[in-house]
Amino acid sequence: MTSTNLSPKQLNFAHLVLACVDVIKQPLIDILDIYVKPSDLCKKVKQCNDLMSGRHKLNSEQLKKCGFTSPHIPDYSQFDVTLLYTLIRNLCPRALTPTNGWGKEPQVTDTQLGDDIERIRQFRNKNVAHVNSGELDDMEFEGIWSDLEDVVQRIQSFTTANGCSSNFLQQLADLKGRTVEIDEYTSVIKSLEEEIKEKVKTTVPWNVKEIYKKVVSEWKRKDKVYFETHSFPAMFEQVKNQPYVTFVGTPGSGKSATAHHIALKLQNEEGYDILPIKEVSKIEDYCDSESPQVFVIDDVVGVFGLNNGQFEMLERYKDRIISADMSKTKIIMTCREVVFRNETLSKCFLTENANVIKLQSEDNKLSDEDKLSLLANYGLDVGLIPSKRMSETSAMFPFLCKMFSEQKFYVNGYRFFITPIKYIKDALDDMQTRNQMHYFSLVLLMLHQNKLSETDLVKELIENKPIDINDVFRKCKVSSHKDSFKITGALQEMDGTYTQTCDDQFCFIHDSMFEIVACQFGRQFPELIFKYMSSEYIANYIKVGTNDGEINENESEEMLENIEHLSITLHDSKLPMFAERLFIDLKDGKLIGIFKSLKHPSVMQAFQTLIKEKQYDELFTAFLSNQEGKKHLYFRYRSLEISHECINVSDLLIGGLINNDEHNNFVRAIRYFVLEGQHGILQHIIDQMMLQNGNVNDLFQTLCNEKQQCGQGMNEDDTGAEVERTADDDTTVETTVSKIEIQKKITLCFKNADTDEEIVNNDYTRTGYKDSESDRKSDIG
Repeated sequence: MTSTNLSPKQLNFAHLVLACVDVIKQPLIDILDIYVKPSDLCKKVKQCNDLMSGRHKLNSEQLKKCGFTSPHIPDYSQFDVTLLYTLIRNLCPRALTPTNGWGKEPQVTDTQLGDDIERIRQFRNKNVAHVNSGELDDMEFEGIWSDLEDVVQRIQSFTTANGCSSNFLQQLADLKGRTVEIDEYTSVIKSLEEEIKEKVKTTVPWNVKEIYKKVVSEWKRKDKVYFETHSFPAMFEQVKNQPYVTFVGTPGSGKSATAHHIALKLQNEEGYDILPIKEVSKIEDYCDSESPQVFVIDDVVGVFGLNNGQFEMLERYKDRIISADMSKTKIIMTCREVVFRNETLSKCFLTENANVIKLQSEDNKLSDEDKLSLLANYGLDVGLIPSKRMSETSAMFPFLCKMFSEQKFYVNGYRFFITPIKYIKDALDDMQTRNQMHYFSLVLLMLHQNKLSETDLVKELIENKPIDINDVFRKCKVSSHKDSFKITGALQEMDGTYTQTCDDQFCFIHDSMFEIVACQFGRQFPELIFKYMSSEYIANYIKVGTNDGEINENESEEMLENIEHLSITLHDSKLPMFAERLFIDLKDGKLIGIFKSLKHPSVMQAFQTLIKEKQYDELFTAFLSNQEGKKHLYFRYRSLEISHECINVSDLLIGGLINNDEHNNFVRAIRYFVLEGQHGILQHIIDQMMLQNGNVNDLFQTLCNEKQQCGQGMNEDDTGAEVERTADDDTTVETTVSKIEIQKKITLCFKNADTDEEIVNNDYTRTGYKDSESDRKSDIG
């Protein structure tokens, strides 16, 4: 090189940039090549769920480099640091995991290979990709360069020991000793700027950004009437001091409004970008640790009750949420109080005191002064509620002020603020009689799970799908005219009181309104609730009563004051329909609350009666098939305490039902019924299996033929030995278990069932096993 026109400080920075471009990816190339040869890369990537569809999903350009679009052997030298790091993180042995975990800054004393891989990624981000200046003084440069040499030297010792001949230290020395011309410097800086712009542009896809802008714009519109209560300054300070905070409260207490207001305040005062995400996994996709961002997630672990899938996702991304690397990131979540009280959450990081704000706590609950200010904020008479009755007002007070301001409930006076659900329900009863079209429109919106667009409505009126609209017409006593304009017009007329519009869709003004309408309608017509409502709603709002016509007065009174008690109580005559709905969910793998419902003896009895009417194909699908939707059952079984006999039956009879895999855990539903001692159901399935197949081989099927070929699941050798993958780890153990021993366990289990009758004959013919006489004698011995 000829002499440079760069200043010494610019030359220092240029050397760092060129080290990132030309040198530091070389050690990563050698490490990846040691563990994954280029010829095997495409196959390895295809087998990794995280790289194909999970939290580290590769984009189309990265997949192309990995050999997906054309049959070629990938060239690792064409991979950038980001792609190399991602592949090493997901495809190389777990032994490479850094001391503090991936994505976290290593301590000075952490010098394992994984720690240095993490340092290389962070070296590039800290010293080149996210700097504000193209200059670096000598002292700072020498410190950074010395640290880089230490890292490179340790990695070189590893790669040399594994057959690589690259001399990274010499490459660094050669780079540091040469000059850089102004043209080369300008070219490299320009290329770097383009790369950074592209990364910033693609962190959040443009179409997602547009959606988020609309959401935030709606927040701003609603925020105009937000009132900062006496406890707001302390809550805002807590959010600023913690990486994540969860607002907990009853429906209508202002959880979401407060979370949104704080996010807007952070945006206005400190320049935060607002990302109103629906899934925790999006934090991993969209987080930029160098930029101030506030992620907002409403109902983070479920709306009506604890959603196991959302809870598992939260636990999976725990490290990302509490990460110290994300010092500029805030995560604000909301959670209903009834969900928060679920015992499953008691040991979850979500419940740490420093990270929880309970709106109904002594410190945060609304004072009388707050309530008066809220009334004034909505233009209501501050003398509306007698001072002596102020303490009796509902926890839904902020939402009730909004509803009352629409003048719909003026006639009820201050009592509306004390027992609002009673008056809303009375209004719906009146609407059902006097204004059937409005009532029908609300019911239709409810049955569509709180989202209904005019386009969907027009299509449904023609096709009667997914809801048979004539069903609803009849129940609501509306003449069956298919006029979408009257329906949408009715929904628009109720805007601000019962409904609102969001992104060209109608929805209820609040989740609690959705639940009140569902309760009011469902108590009259539970059959339509069974037919159309979500599994999550069914799991949390369907209760079982005693005899037809009997009303639990205490529950009824409690319902009038507490949104948590808006349940639909079933009596004996409705249980067969309920059992049919549970069976449909079982077949579809929608298992959120089936087993919770089956705990009730009357429901289980109705369910047992139902399955006796089903064909074997349906029984197989429901109880013995491996559906992806059933994978969340796996986590339940790991902590379930059951009797010793049932453990044996479960492990021996159905041991192959669990596939313990890092990414997918599947389980057949029959396992639950065995663990819960429902041996009559197992026996009925065995009986039907014998009639259909003449054997019970379906009980011992592994997940799929592909996995049998891969050697996973349970296999049987010539001696009757079985190889079973355990549920708690990735090891494989051999247990010699003959079919006759398995049958003994079935027999024992049935003997311990509710009936004293010995269900299984001693000759085992009932299950299709006719072992040899020598086997029998051996067993007796």
